[in-house]
Parts: sequence; C-alpha cells; structure tokens
Amino acid sequence: MKKTINILSALAIAAVLTVITTACSQDDSYDASREGAVSKVHISVGVGLDEGTPTRSTVTQSGTSRTLTFTASDKLYVNGDIEISDTESKVLAGFLTIDASSIGSAATSATFSGDLDVYEENGSGQWVPGSHDFGGAADPLAACSYISAQLVHAGTESGFAIGDRKMGQYSEHYFVASDVNALMTSRLVVKTPWQNGYDSSNRRFNLEATGFAILNCTISGLEAGQSYSVKLGQDLGWAAVDYDYTGSATANASGTATFAIFAEVSEGVTYTLKLIDGEKTYTVDLGAKDLDAKIYNVTRTAVAPAAPAIAFSATISKADYDTDALSDPAASTDLNADWTNGDRVALVYQVGSETMVADATVTPGGSKTATITATLDGGVTDGTAVTIVYPYSAVNVTTGAVRGDLFTAQAGTLADVIANSDLRQGTGTITVASGSASLGSSVVLAPQAAVWKLTLMNYEEESTWEMSTRNLTIKDGSGNTLAATATLATSQSDFYMAVPAISSTDIRIETTYGSEAYVQPQSGVTLAAGTACQGTVKLARPLSGAKMPYTEPPFYTTKNPADVGNVVSADGRIFTTAAAATDAGTSAVALICQVSSAGHGLALELNGNPRRGNWSSACDNPTSKAAVPGGSWRLPSKQDWTDMLVGFLDSNTTAVPVGGWGDDNLAYTSLKAKYNATGQTLQTTSYWSSTEADADQAWYVVFGIKGTKASFSSNLTAGTPHVLACLAF
Repeated sequence: MKKTINILSALAIAAVLTVITTACSQDDSYDASREGAVSKVHISVGVGLDEGTPTRSTVTQSGTSRTLTFTASDKLYVNGDIEISDTESKVLAGFLTIDASSIGSAATSATFSGDLDVYEENGSGQWVPGSHDFGGAADPLAACSYISAQLVHAGTESGFAIGDRKMGQYSEHYFVASDVNALMTSRLVVKTPWQNGYDSSNRRFNLEATGFAILNCTISGLEAGQSYSVKLGQDLGWAAVDYDYTGSATANASGTATFAIFAEVSEGVTYTLKLIDGEKTYTVDLGAKDLDAKIYNVTRTAVAPAAPAIAFSATISKADYDTDALSDPAASTDLNADWTNGDRVALVYQVGSETMVADATVTPGGSKTATITATLDGGVTDGTAVTIVYPYSAVNVTTGAVRGDLFTAQAGTLADVIANSDLRQGTGTITVASGSASLGSSVVLAPQAAVWKLTLMNYEEESTWEMSTRNLTIKDGSGNTLAATATLATSQSDFYMAVPAISSTDIRIETTYGSEAYVQPQSGVTLAAGTACQGTVKLARPLSGAKMPYTEPPFYTTKNPADVGNVVSADGRIFTTAAAATDAGTSAVALICQVSSAGHGLALELNGNPRRGNWSSACDNPTSKAAVPGGSWRLPSKQDWTDMLVGFLDSNTTAVPVGGWGDDNLAYTSLKAKYNATGQTLQTTSYWSSTEADADQAWYVVFGIKGTKASFSSNLTAGTPHVLACLAF
C-alpha cells in the first residue's frame, strides 16, 4: 500500500512571557520581617507577553497566524529547589491564579498570585509538607537554586505534582485535540527554559513554548463513524516506547479522522502512529524524523489490521508417472508411491496484489488421495485462484515461484529426486464460507518434470566401460543448465535426474572424470513431463580438452603428444578410433596431428577421395564444410603442414630446424598409417597449402617422395593439386 506524507513548513512554536514577582505580606504567610520557619509563602506576579518578538509570540499553520493569549481560567505553576546541603534539599511549589480583571485588552498581559508550599523529604524518601526559614530575604524565590514556572491551561492542573526528582511533572500534553487551535488553547506547554529561567535581579520569569512539535493529522483508511484511542510509538534505537494520549479521534463518513497531538522534539526517532478500536489497531508508519517545535501537517492512509486467519482443508490427489520406458520395477514403484505422513505442499494464492504462500500438511487418504490442512491469510476471498505445489520446499516462499535452483543441486539418486525434485503441481479455486476455506473441487497434482536414469559410459576407446564420477550436468543448446548434481561425496555411474520437460531440444551432457571433462551432445531430445526413462551417456572428451604435454612455438620442437593419432568427431569430441566415434553415435571427421601446450592444435580432414582444383578454389573450399564445435576449418598453410607432419615423427627422428625444409624431407609413414586406419586413404599425391610462393605461385606438399617422404614445392596457382582441409582448435 502506498503511503504519502505532506510536511508543510511552519514557524517555531515559541512564546516568551515576562513574569514580575513581588512578595506580599499576609497573616498566614511569609514576609521579610517574619522570623523562623514557615510552611508557605504568598506570591503575586505580573505576566506579560513579549510582543516585541513576534516570531516567538505567534504560530503559523497553513498561512494562518495564531497569537498566544491568556484566558480567565489560566494558572501558573511554580516549582523551586531549595538546596540545604549536598545531601538535603526542599521544594517550594504551588499554583498561582490569574486575576481575570488584570487581563489586558489584547489578552497578552495579566497578574497571577497565590501561595507556594514548602515540601521536604521524609525518612522514606517521600515528599511531604514541610517548612523553611527564609531568613528575612526580600525575595523568597531567590532562595531557590533552581526555579521553574509553567503556564497551566484551564482544567489541566491535575497533571502537575512533586516528582521523584523534585521537579514538577506534567503529562497532560499527551492529549488528542480536534484541531491545532484547540490543542494550543488548552494544552500548549509554555514554561521556563532549562536552567536560568528566573531572573532574581529583575524578579521575572522567561517562559518559552519550545518543547513540543504538533502533528496535525489527517488519517484515512479507517472505519466510518468509529472512534479511536491514539498512541504514538517512538523507537529510539536502543529502546521503544508507546505514549498513550487522552481523548479520541473519530473517523467521518469517508473513514478519515482529523486531529492534533503533541510530539516531543527529537532527532532520528522512528515514529509509528496507532489508532486503536478494541482489538483492532490501525498503524501509520511516520518513519525516522527530526522534529522541531513546529506544526507538521501529516496526511497518511492507515494500514488496516490483518483479518483473522482462515482455516483451510481440502482433498487432493496425485497422478502417476509413465514408467514404461524404465526397466527398473522398484524405481517405478517408488516414483508412483502413495502420499506419506510428513509430506507438505505449498498453496500459492493472491490477497490483493500480494502473493501468499501457505504451508499445508498432508494426511494420506489412500489410493493417491490426501487431505491437506493449512491456515490462510484472513484477506483471502471466495473464488481466489490457488496453485498447489509439491513438495513445499520447491517454492520460493517470498515470490511463490518454483525455485530456480530446484533441479541444479541434485544428489543423483532416486530417493533424492522423490524427496526434493519430484515437482508436482495443480490449480484450483478457493471457496470461503463461514470463516473457513476449502477447494471448489479436488485438485490433481501432475508431475512437471521427467525422471531420467542415466548410465555413464566412456566411449572414447573401442572398448567401452562404465565411468564413475562425482558430478553430472545437463545443458540445453544455449548452454543453460537444465539439471545438475552438486559435487557428490562418492563417485557413481548411474544417475537419477529430474529434468524440466523439453521438446526437440539439443542438449549436452557433461561430467568430469579425474581432471578431464567428458561430454555427449544429443540433438532433438524430448522429455515429456510425467515420464520416466533411461539411457546410456556415451561420453568422450571435447575437442577443447585435447591433451597438451609440450611447448610451442614451433609445434615441431617436441614430438608425439598424447592426443596425436586420435580422431575428432563431427560433434566436437575426441575418440581413439573412428570406430569408437561411430559406436558413440557420431562420425570421425579429422585426425589430430598436433597439440600445443596451450591446448590448441591441428587435425587433418579425413577424406580418402579429395577433390582437385586451382589454388583460389582450394582456399575457398573449407568454408563450405560442416562446422565442428570447438574448431574451425581452413586450408593448411605451409607451416600447418609442417606442424602436422612433425607431430607424427618417430621419437628417434631429428626434428626439422625452424625456418624451412631446405633439402630435407620428412617421413610420413606414421601419419599415413593412422590416417588409413580410420577407413580413409591418404593418397600419394600433392595437396595445396594456403601459403603463396610469389605473385603467380603457391606452395603445395607432395606425399611419396622417395617412397616414404613428404616435401614442399611451388606451382602456378592455376594448377590443380588435391585439396584437404585442416581443423584448427
């Protein structure tokens, strides 16, 4: 609910009154000639409003000026502290009554007179009537080490008393008035400032009205015609207190109450206004404020108290998984088990614009039915739509949405799927009648995900074997994680995974074996919600994971890296043989010939029947080849051919120096043997490179020099050697 506050600027509430004192002789009271202790003194004071300082004598609210004036029933409360010793003191206190006939035409001056009583502490720490010897002083008030005076509005003198700290205590400013003028007329606190409030040399008091702010309140959102008691809560940070106000505020026919109250001047206090009708409390959060002695117009909408909670009870059921594609009977039984005691479901519904989530307890009823019970927010109305989600832990209780990480921290076991990721959901309508709630009809909770049993197999080599790992991740074609395990404490080869429903989606299954990444891409996968199935994951290392045990540049300073001789598949994985790639459901497209220490390398296209063409067409040829994940096709440069040939040098063969071939030729026996083992044949012929020799010629490599050697030569670019691409990764 949006709340607003309008704080209008106003002048400080301040009034200065001049009080002139004279001691009058009375038979029963003190005078300067009287000796010994007396129990009271008679005082007459003249009080005048200082009109020379208008900013103190007037209060401005919404452009209207109001001047403080005296009324015929006003009184003055005087309280003085007579210090006897460091451990003993007495109090001189009492009311002075205004002389109505002395009030001036502008009602800004008057005379007050009356008796002040002497009080002293008894042995129990209580203040009782006492006496004091003023020693013939001309001004008995001068005997006070501290003296204060306060204007007392008509009918409020009961709020003054001798306090536990020998000061006059006044609580009557905690009062609810109909408006600002009424509050000021009857309750405005006008008193001496702290210390030095009495000028004994001139016998006068200086009174100021600076101790309180006024909150001029207009509060809507209440019940029409209802009267409310008022509290103002103050949170000081280290303590919180509620102040009760005398009187009440009544809402009009529109549910709006207007009233005025005092609030103590403060800094950084958090205020909460409370309007109370019996057990109902409406609240207005005023926030943290620095209040000066001003009038603040406060316009807010109260927050209504929450309606009483509503008991909810209904019947639900759950649908079975289709487990025909799952060969494990026990798993099928467990997936489609009945409700159990301790199961919980979430009820997600709206109250106004707020999303509510209720925790419902499940009581099994047999045959996949159950009774659910919960407590709903009292604001729910008849006909409210509800979504029921199992398990309760699957829901974000703040937003009501299914948790984004529900499928990404699984344990890979069927028990974990059933307990935490077996997402089931159904929708219905809440009916509310006679203070209780139910469903309009029974709701069936249907599975929202598929359950997939995956067996991990290493297909990198011709002999496959089960692979035990501690993690598994399933991603879509964009790299988004569909399902994943956390890092498991122990390795396993069979994984049960709950996976969000997908249709004709390209996916990639990933795991880590030792320190190596293994993957299997799959195209056009469909996993329907509510189905359970199983499959074998045919894993191999991705091209980006090629092993790289030596240093570059150039490639041929070291020979025979670990992955040289393995093949790259069309889906971007590494296999030991072309047959292994075929078994894994893909095909070999290139033979790895070099790998650098940075993990980059070159693989020669597998094509036993390469085409012939001129140099220009040869350079364009690789752009038409099917892309391989993790690599890019190109026509090999002269350096590429050198690096690929050197990768297959026998360990006892001297590597070619950097800078070119000269008259040396390289044996290609090992390269040819590995190439031909893939089922393709490396022809004894010439193959273009992308490197130009001069303006009209380009380099090509010739296989079969002296039977087992390869060497470079140049040819006119119009010539037609064969074309083989290389895969750079």
